[in-house]
Amino acid sequence: MPRIDPVALREVALGRLAILFPELAVSPRGTDAFVLDLTWPDGVTAALSLENPWREIEQNHGQDVDIVAIVDRYLRAMARSAVTRRPGHLVVMVKTDAFMDAARARGITLSAQPLAGDLHVVLAWDQPDAVAFATDVVDVARSVQVASRNVMRLIEGPHVDGDGPWMLRCGGTYEASLLVCDFWPKLKEGLGIRGRMVVAVPARDVLLVADGDAPEHLAALRQSIDHAFAAGFSYLLSRCLLVWVDNGWQEFF
Repeated sequence: MPRIDPVALREVALGRLAILFPELAVSPRGTDAFVLDLTWPDGVTAALSLENPWREIEQNHGQDVDIVAIVDRYLRAMARSAVTRRPGHLVVMVKTDAFMDAARARGITLSAQPLAGDLHVVLAWDQPDAVAFATDVVDVARSVQVASRNVMRLIEGPHVDGDGPWMLRCGGTYEASLLVCDFWPKLKEGLGIRGRMVVAVPARDVLLVADGDAPEHLAALRQSIDHAFAAGFSYLLSRCLLVWVDNGWQEFF
């Protein structure tokens, strides 16, 4: 038997929320003892599930566990997540067709829009230890504009390495996300690319830029893509090349 039944655990959680986060509006969700609906003062909402702390308490049945400490730990983790779900923490990530298909197979509808080739722009919340993908954004196109500006605010750089092809660096998380930011015409001019600007994103943290009218540049990009996939880079993305046309990306063949 569990150390505490779900209804009693909910009462503990309600009491601790009132102490730890008095600014929250909290209401139980119908007859579901495990779920509480939360509303922050600025209107941001979140659903808090008590199932995980209940299971932890249940698994430790017979031991001297501190129920309040377990509940507090889960509540504080929830608060960190909810606090970051503000417009200033919304960012863009770049994912592939395969990633989108896997999410749909799990019944998850991500807030996203196509980019080019096999790539998509996915909205996410930047959090202290990870990103949480967004699923409930109403105006995705407008939010992508906000989120891309947030990326530029969060990163250092981007820094440009090399003398052609070039590598863009910004810390290892948002390199591919730079595709959605609005500095590309200025970058093209700064790099002295007079014709086509072509990029490759074989991995999340690898963004390569080339002069599409220089055959040796294109060969280097394709070689870099092959190397990334053969070596099994972390966070692999796409073998596609993209070209900048009319202020947007298209697949380059």
